[in-house]
Amino acid sequence: MSALRETAAASSDDGLAQPERAAPADDRGPGGSAEAAEDYHAGMSEEQGGWLARVPLWARIVGPVIALIALVATIMLSIPVASQPADPAEIAEACREAAQEQLDSLDRAEADVSETFEVTDEGGEYRVQGSATYVDENGDTQHGAVRCVVRVVDGTPQVRSVRFGF
Repeated sequence: MSALRETAAASSDDGLAQPERAAPADDRGPGGSAEAAEDYHAGMSEEQGGWLARVPLWARIVGPVIALIALVATIMLSIPVASQPADPAEIAEACREAAQEQLDSLDRAEADVSETFEVTDEGGEYRVQGSATYVDENGDTQHGAVRCVVRVVDGTPQVRSVRFGF
C-alpha cells in the first residue's frame, strides 16, 4: 500500500489536488511488534521535546535569571570606578616636578619652580598654576607663570602638559 495517495476530491483554493496520508493498517509501528511500537512512540516524544522538555520549569526560569545577574555584575565590576578626588598637594607636586624637569632640559641656569600652586578641578582634569624663575644668557632673572594639566589615572597623577609664560 502506498504511503501517499492523491484524491481528486481533496483540492485547495487554487484548484490543485492535495496529497492525503493513508491510515496505518495497525498501531504497531515500523518493527511490527507491540514492544517495538512502544519504543517507537517513546522515542518520538523524546525527539520532539528534546533535553529542554526534561528540565524542570523552575530551572528554565531561574537559570537565565542567574546568568543575567552574573553578566550584569561582571560588567559593573569591569567598569572602572570613578576615583576619589586626588590630594591637591600630590597634584601640585607632580606639576612642580614636571616643570622643573622641563626647565632643566632647556638648560636654564638657576631654574626654580615655586613650592605653592593653585589647583582647580575641571571635571576629571586638574589645572595647576604657579610661578617659576630662571637666569637667562645675559644674567637677567626671568619670572613667569607655570600652567599644568594633570589627570589622575589609576590613583597616580600624570602631567599631560606643562606651559610657561615668560
